[in-house]
Amino acid sequence: MLLKKIAVKLLSPRRKIRRNRKLPRGVDVFKEIARFFPALNIEVVFDVGANVGQSTQIYLSRLPGSHIYCFEPVDDTFYKLQRNHKNNNRITCCKLALGSSQGKRTMVLDRGSKEAFLIDSSKNSDVDSYEIEESVDLTTLDDYCDVNGVERINYLKIDTEGHDLEVLKGSVNMISERRIDLIEVEAGMNPSNLLHVPFETLKDYLESCSYVVFGIYEQAWETRTGEAHLRRINAVFVSLEVIKMNKQSG
Repeated sequence: MLLKKIAVKLLSPRRKIRRNRKLPRGVDVFKEIARFFPALNIEVVFDVGANVGQSTQIYLSRLPGSHIYCFEPVDDTFYKLQRNHKNNNRITCCKLALGSSQGKRTMVLDRGSKEAFLIDSSKNSDVDSYEIEESVDLTTLDDYCDVNGVERINYLKIDTEGHDLEVLKGSVNMISERRIDLIEVEAGMNPSNLLHVPFETLKDYLESCSYVVFGIYEQAWETRTGEAHLRRINAVFVSLEVIKMNKQSG
């Protein structure tokens, strides 16, 4: 009987701890947004670099009241995106690349990684390592929103294989007017990663526009070389305006 009482006393606190335990930051971005910004209603999502709709599928499930604008410029990938979300009125598929200017650009495929991205002659000088894909249409996020009457973006996700900063520069009006609530970018985490924009560069740029880091997600290590350090992350930034509004509503 004495042993039973001791066992109950020892095990009860553990049960309580287990029931109250929360996931650490950086695991579930939408659960964390709901926790910290309960008044924020995510109605408009921009999925820039949508590929065939992997992230879009998550948004459909996790953000049931949202409309998702998917941007994918490569012919074959875009048509797969359309097929995957055929007849879904919550999705607008746009065969466009977003950047800091308008016009035509060349999309290439890295033979080693199978990752498609816009070629930049100032950085991508070794064109022999790339398989030329196609010429794609390029516009800015600001221009797209002006033409299509998009007043506000609640969640902007950018995954453009090193072109993320250019997309941000083409969003200067929406960003400066605080008409984008949260921004997710793909950032490089070590000097040997020459593809992705360094985290420090993106952080400096967005902080200058009154956005701060909300969380770090999808930490990817150097699987290509087997080295232990981080290659890239997905960083989510939040507008100081959203933080201010949350304080007022609380």
